[in-house]
Amino acid sequence: IDTAVSCFSGGSAQPSTETMAYVLRQLGFEVGVDSAKVKEVKPDALVYEQIAAHPDINYEDLSGSVLEEIETSLFKEAIAENLTVEVTFKCIWENPFNDVSEDDWFYPYVAWACINDITSGTSENTFSPHVSLTRAMLVTFLWRAEGCPAAQQKTSFVDVADGMYYTDAIAWASENGIVMGYTDGTFGPDDIITREQIAVVMYRTAVFRGELDAAETAADLADFTDAASVSDYAVEGMRWAVGSGLIIGNDGKLNPRGDASRAESVTI
Repeated sequence: IDTAVSCFSGGSAQPSTETMAYVLRQLGFEVGVDSAKVKEVKPDALVYEQIAAHPDINYEDLSGSVLEEIETSLFKEAIAENLTVEVTFKCIWENPFNDVSEDDWFYPYVAWACINDITSGTSENTFSPHVSLTRAMLVTFLWRAEGCPAAQQKTSFVDVADGMYYTDAIAWASENGIVMGYTDGTFGPDDIITREQIAVVMYRTAVFRGELDAAETAADLADFTDAASVSDYAVEGMRWAVGSGLIIGNDGKLNPRGDASRAESVTI
């Protein structure tokens, strides 16, 4: 668990270097964090500095059922007159995948996605980071990131059956204008999703969330040698995705019809 200490005095925050007293304090997890997945609590150097005068408390021994141990008030909040020190913390992920290493560039993004139940592995011990992403996978990731909201009605796509892992996600995304499907009335849940399709879906998600400022983020695609190969329907979304840093291209190309891996998708 990564800890951070903030001191608030007179409306301003500053590092805490001196305290006058200690009181027992119960701290909760961040919203969306599954406490059962937390395996270790380890305060950072600044927290150790605060508790150095109390050697009777062994903070390094915190392990196992962390939530229960926190509820026994092993963490402390240092207080003084007009000064409060608040300790916050985040999950350390216990990696179950033999194909994801801490040295991989995508490691923190896979950890974040798994901790927040946005995705899991393709098996108990594999994540398959280099496997191409499907249309159903991306929509399901986004749906879970939104908290798995219920759709008001079933999807009209003829190839989206009831009871699939993606059924509710596609219904929600379609209902909110995030996905449109194909002109023949199908969605193609198992089709490999292209980079330009990802850009469009992410763009529409930003519109849905009210987070879009296309005027500020639209990029000039002319810098990419294959800009002309971006489909007409995807140009606006691709300009936004590039301007927002979600898609950066490779060797001067956008490769809009190319696919994206599971690792790339959780990063985006």
